[in-house]
Parts: sequence; structure tokens; C-alpha cells
Amino acid sequence: MVEAARVAAALAPFRATAPFLAHYPGTQALAEALRCGLVERLAGGAASHAELARLALLPAASLNLLLALLRGAGITLACPDGEALTPAFRAALPHLGLMQAKLEAAALALPDFHAHFGALLRDRGAFMQRAAIFALYRYDLALGEDAAALEATARWLRLTTALTRHEAPVLLALHDFSRSRRLLEPGGNSGEMALHLTAAHQALHVTVVDLPAVCALGRGHVGAAPRIGFVAADLRRQALPSGHDAVLFKSVLHDWPEPDARRFLALAREALPPGGEVLVFERAPLPADAVLGYAQMQDMLFHGFYRPPEVYARWLAELGWHSVKVRWVTLDVPFALVTARR
Repeated sequence: MVEAARVAAALAPFRATAPFLAHYPGTQALAEALRCGLVERLAGGAASHAELARLALLPAASLNLLLALLRGAGITLACPDGEALTPAFRAALPHLGLMQAKLEAAALALPDFHAHFGALLRDRGAFMQRAAIFALYRYDLALGEDAAALEATARWLRLTTALTRHEAPVLLALHDFSRSRRLLEPGGNSGEMALHLTAAHQALHVTVVDLPAVCALGRGHVGAAPRIGFVAADLRRQALPSGHDAVLFKSVLHDWPEPDARRFLALAREALPPGGEVLVFERAPLPADAVLGYAQMQDMLFHGFYRPPEVYARWLAELGWHSVKVRWVTLDVPFALVTARR
């Protein structure tokens, strides 16, 4: 019951924000209302339309359109004093960071969804050749630490960091990390997950293994946070460092074809002592009964990359891991946690 309560609390931000991120017109109105300070103003109480027009620098007709869209999305409502936030949106205000991260991710995905939807459904190779989203996630440009490499990497690192910030509490609620003292996180990105892990467990040390530009930016992201280290490596060619008792792959393996993903799992086994634990926390394929909206736009573009967790479980068993377990959880899309012991 205690664990169920922790998981429910970690999922609460996704449940609270989902109604306001479903439909394109409303999300665009929300993005503009955030940009011009209208949401911040209404968080302090109702405001007249004249005040909101001055704040947003909009003529009356444009403000009317914006407010009509916000009302349609359940974000604001008309009141005697002019306009106010709905109770449901006011309850979601503590999770504005999640909403902004989802809006940014969806905005990046929308042009490819619009232009190449047919290819997305029928031919993943053709879609990958045409879609601009793959020009953003250029891991090959992260192999150096020069200014160009850092600039290219920072473009996507900021977005993945923002998403991890809200996904990390779910993983922490699902799994007891207190049994670990030294955890290795291949593909650990900016160290955002490591920040959550070390804040929750004061005896835990985390080593992030990632490409050179990612590590350079990650050191800046975590700053002076204790018990977090970075090791620059390309796991397609290098081994994982030893001296750890757990390995976490969070939203990493779906990026790689089967030979590479299996290699990474094998490297994790080689790096751990007997009894060491591996965790795979990944998005799962979208089910036929999924209810999808604008916020899931990027997940839709990558839907063909997400594997059933049973695939990771089978690979782990074939590589010699034991005590393989699969747990499901739904944030705004399905996730699965696969664990095993060396």
C-alpha cells in the first residue's frame, strides 16, 4: 500500500496536466498564455479583460480569440471580474514545468507528423530519411567537446533533461534504490536522473557514462552536487567501468538496433559483480486502445522504436541474467521497468 501511494503521487502530475495538453488549438493558446504572462497573472486571481489585453499586448478581438481557446481547453472561465483559471487548471499549476516540456517536445514533432504521417505508418526507413526530428538527435555530433559539438548537443539535451525531471520520481517510486551504493548509468544524459537518485538516497554514488559532449554539459548541469561523476565513453567500442553494484538504462536502449542494445546489456553484466542488478526503464509500444493527444506527438514519431518489455526480458535471460521481472506503469504513455540480477 505504501508503494502504491508513492507511485500514485509520482503519477499525479501526468494525470493533472493531461486534460490541458490533448488538443492542438488549446495547447497553442496555453503556450501563448504562458509566454505573455497571462497564466502567471491569473494564478494570482481573476483579472479584467482590459488588464489581460494590456498584459498580452493584444487588441480586444485577438484577446477574445485567445480566451475562447483557453476556455475550450478548460484552462480559464468567465467570471464576474473578467477571467479566472478553472479549479482543475489551478490544481495543475504546480506542474507547469511538465506542461512546458511536453509542449516543447510536441512542437518539435508536429512538422514531421504533418508532413510525413504516411511514411511514419508504412516505412520507418523512409520516415527517418525525411523527418527533421532526427537532425536534432545527432549523437554522432556529441563525440567531441568543441564549441560546435556542445552547441549541437545542448539543443536536445535540454529537452531530454526536462522530460527526465518529471519521469524520475516515477522510477524512484517503483524501485528501491536503497540497496545500491554505487550505480552506473550508461546514457545518463545531463545527470538529471543522478540528481534525483542521490538526493533521495544519501549513501548512493552515481556514475554517468555518456558521449564526451554530453558529459561536458552534464558536469555543468549538476554543478557541485555530491556523489555524481561522469565518464566519457562510446559503448559501441568501449567497456563500462567496474566497481558498481547496479546499472540503470533509462530511455536509452530504444535508440539502438538490437545488436547494439544487446551489447550494452552484456557490457552491464561484465561490469557487475555476482548479485549486481540491471534496470531497464523504457517507453513501451503504444497499445491499440491508447488515447493519444498533442502531448504525445513525439512519442508517436518514435513509436516504431519502442520494444515490448518482454523483448528486454528475453535478451537478459539469453545473456545469462536471472530473476528477470517486468513491471508496467502508465505516465502519459506506457512505460515498463525490467530488472534482473547477475
